[in-house]
Amino acid sequence: MVPHTHWDREWYKPFQEFRFRLVELIDGLLPLLEGEGALPHFMLDGQVAVVDDYLAMRPAAEERLASLVTSGRLSIGPWYILMDEFLVSGETIVRDLQLGMERAADLGGAMQIGYLPDMFGHIAQMPQILRSAGIDRAVVWRGVPRSVDRARFAWSSPDGSTVLAEYLVHGYGNGADLPPDGPGAARMISAYFSDIAPFIDKSRSTEGILLMNGTDHQVPRAWLADVVDQVNALQEDVKLTVCGLGEALDAAVPGGLADAPPDLPSHVGELRSSARANLLMGVASNRVDVKQAAARAERGLERRAEPAAALFGSASSWPAPFLDEAWKLMVLNAAHDSVCACSVDEVVDAVLHRYAEARQIADAITRATLGRLAASLSCSGAVAVNLSPRQRSGIVELVLPGTELPDGCQLLVSSPEVLFDDELSATIENNPELPSGTAPSHPPTCRVLALSGEVPGYGWTRWRPAPPSHPVAVTNGFGMTNGLVTIEVDPETGTFSLDGIAGFDHLVDSGDHGDTYNYSPPTHDTVIDRPEDVTTRLVESGPIRGVIEVTRIFRWPTHIAADARAGSRAVEVVSRLTLCAGEALVRIETSFENACDDHRLRSLFPLGTPASSSRAECAFAVVERPLVAEGGPTERGLATYPSRRFVQAGDLTVVHEGLLEYELVDENGSSIAMEPGAATFTASHLALTLLRATGMLSQVEMAYRPLSAGPPIAVKGPQMRGQQSLRYGVVLGPCDPYALVEQFSTPIEVVTGLGLGTVPGSGRALRIEGAEVSSVRRSVRNGGRVEVRVFNPKPSACAVTLEGGDGSPSKGDVVDLCGRTIGSFSGTIDLGPWKIATLLLQ
Repeated sequence: MVPHTHWDREWYKPFQEFRFRLVELIDGLLPLLEGEGALPHFMLDGQVAVVDDYLAMRPAAEERLASLVTSGRLSIGPWYILMDEFLVSGETIVRDLQLGMERAADLGGAMQIGYLPDMFGHIAQMPQILRSAGIDRAVVWRGVPRSVDRARFAWSSPDGSTVLAEYLVHGYGNGADLPPDGPGAARMISAYFSDIAPFIDKSRSTEGILLMNGTDHQVPRAWLADVVDQVNALQEDVKLTVCGLGEALDAAVPGGLADAPPDLPSHVGELRSSARANLLMGVASNRVDVKQAAARAERGLERRAEPAAALFGSASSWPAPFLDEAWKLMVLNAAHDSVCACSVDEVVDAVLHRYAEARQIADAITRATLGRLAASLSCSGAVAVNLSPRQRSGIVELVLPGTELPDGCQLLVSSPEVLFDDELSATIENNPELPSGTAPSHPPTCRVLALSGEVPGYGWTRWRPAPPSHPVAVTNGFGMTNGLVTIEVDPETGTFSLDGIAGFDHLVDSGDHGDTYNYSPPTHDTVIDRPEDVTTRLVESGPIRGVIEVTRIFRWPTHIAADARAGSRAVEVVSRLTLCAGEALVRIETSFENACDDHRLRSLFPLGTPASSSRAECAFAVVERPLVAEGGPTERGLATYPSRRFVQAGDLTVVHEGLLEYELVDENGSSIAMEPGAATFTASHLALTLLRATGMLSQVEMAYRPLSAGPPIAVKGPQMRGQQSLRYGVVLGPCDPYALVEQFSTPIEVVTGLGLGTVPGSGRALRIEGAEVSSVRRSVRNGGRVEVRVFNPKPSACAVTLEGGDGSPSKGDVVDLCGRTIGSFSGTIDLGPWKIATLLLQ
């Protein structure tokens, strides 16, 4: 029996209210652990954030806590926060684990178990992440499929990394209701043994059974040790021991996987089944503002600030305090009730604020670093900077002197000469950073679009005007082409055809009587899939960028009453379709003022070729998923799956910013998973959820989930009232989805060289080819050496090449997630299928 508490840092109450209760809990816990025989052990939920939250109010207690951790009476970590695994990036999960283990080490050491008690499913690469941190055991509850029929199973990542997983069949509170008297406790335990019997290996006479004495925000039971002694005295069939989770798992299977029975069930890949516990898959589509904010902050840190500061700055200029602060905010937001937004509005407001602060830090670091790069250049004028590992070109926006349009540019705005007034002229003359003799006027300029030209990965190139290949041209009032793809807007429906295939961006609005955890259609639904009116407007006509604005007027019901959609309101939905020179990607930005409640809006896209499965980006992998999801008695299996940044099916690739939920459907948007024999069907379309608006944190008796998932609290924020702006894009045909998502989400940067430095106008800081890059940063604990994390998201091995800016082979160490050296490399490193590797450059 493991005494513990499951501590949701913020949920149906804001953080400060829960922290007040946390301080009371730990104030009462410490004397119980310090007293002889009172409570042998307590587990603080596998996350170190609760310790720091307590110590912020009780700093003098740190030595007492550390003493209890060191003596084995209190277990903490290995995570800093118990995160949701599907709604944050793989890098966020790694930083969470590293932060938790590093902070726990300061306090006596982390529990060496991948404790994952209440995540809404588990990613395919979690076993590999744990093994890379030296952890070979995991504890899970939600998501375990029906095929796992034991309380323990071997769980493997696609690369073969395996952990011994303890399956909490009845959840992390399976021993929380232990009565405070010996006879009552003995009866409860006997009844539990009957319930768990089908999952126990009866061939092992000493099979250990794990009871978790705790649940959400539960305080320690001071009487627990006495009741355990009474239970052991009353009978001899079972010996009940109060201990830590590590001791319990060691007692059950002392040798870990090596001592596991040969017929131990096994599972490879992600865990996303509702067979025995609700998966709560609707958290991927509620509060789209939170998911968008997460995507922008992750991109700002992982794809811009860290690689820029690591490669264009020195070890001494590495902004460690700022990045530590930003990542702390990101990790705290990764908590499943936080990023999942299944919380009261005050909590979600705090989550959005933390994401905004993390993004602001990232933006400030990026601007400062690029400014220093600009100052170091020996050339003057515009220089294109590529913060992605791939060599690529892209559209840049430039302000050029004069009014004459250079070759290959597209005019946006032309400004005549402007004379400054006396006050502004004095400001210029007194600014010591400006060259003497600066004229008090603004000469004529033009703001233009141009192609950057090819820019090396993690490099820069001086911009020179050149005519575009595959320029954009308008085909008629409703279409554009660049020679690679052609789009035509249907003036009746507002959808568009792509290379002759009709029906792209078909908006379908339907009712949602669910809550923040699950979608639930009303009994009497009204589906709106055709606009009342459509108008189109040509905004930009090329040759660098073409933009067509499509305005659709829909009449949507305003709310649900008596389990039916009711009311009526005209809603103007504006979609901007953008096609760029030299690109097959069609970008879409859809905006509207949402004044309607209780509904779900999805955009449908034809697959080109029918498909029976999808391939979606997940943490460090691309996961293939079927049309049908496994459900159970308390939650219907919906094949509404999450994707990190892209999803593919048939000939279609969809990229997006924070629009995580998708489903393969028929041409009407109907779920194939609901049809008898769906496993043998194929889908013709992909539905991308743009908005899901609901008014309850949780409720009961829903169409697809009869039981509550939390307290029944009415909330306003999840109705998503107000202006919405949603970004996504599509490609039809073969493409590299990782390259596509960089093209979509990480534009080429532009700096202006002053010609005062010594760095050439073109160059690169680091070349990485052959695998995907998750992180480039400097490692403070390793003297500021550059650390690179790469991964292979494919089923075949690859060779990763690393070269310095001068073209010489990069050398260094291969390390695990704890920084321990496990190998070395020089120039190249072989990466097996689905493998992740962390490299320290010399």
